[in-house]
Amino acid sequence: MTNNVACDINPGGTYSYGFQLMFFYLGDIQVPIKQGADISQPGESVTLNGNAIPIVEFANNEAYGSMPNGMTVWWAGSFGGTPEGNAGTIKNFASGIITNGAILATRQIIW
Repeated sequence: MTNNVACDINPGGTYSYGFQLMFFYLGDIQVPIKQGADISQPGESVTLNGNAIPIVEFANNEAYGSMPNGMTVWWAGSFGGTPEGNAGTIKNFASGIITNGAILATRQIIW
């Protein structure tokens, strides 16, 4: 996810975010092996632990305006408090005019 802007997201709610990356209880998921693959068909997907897949690309995004929080990341590279893999990398994230928290994360991510 690159080069996006989130602005003025629900200025009245405490739990509003410009960007939400939520990986709650993913566990094993079917991932297509190629573009256009049908995961319901045998051989068209592989099973991966969704909580062990890192954030591959999140770069040059920004959140600003009248909003409580810029971004939140939950359970990236982990299942609850247990590490499952690399959480990934977030590059060049900017937030401004935030009333509560710029970034809320449950695990260390490479910034």
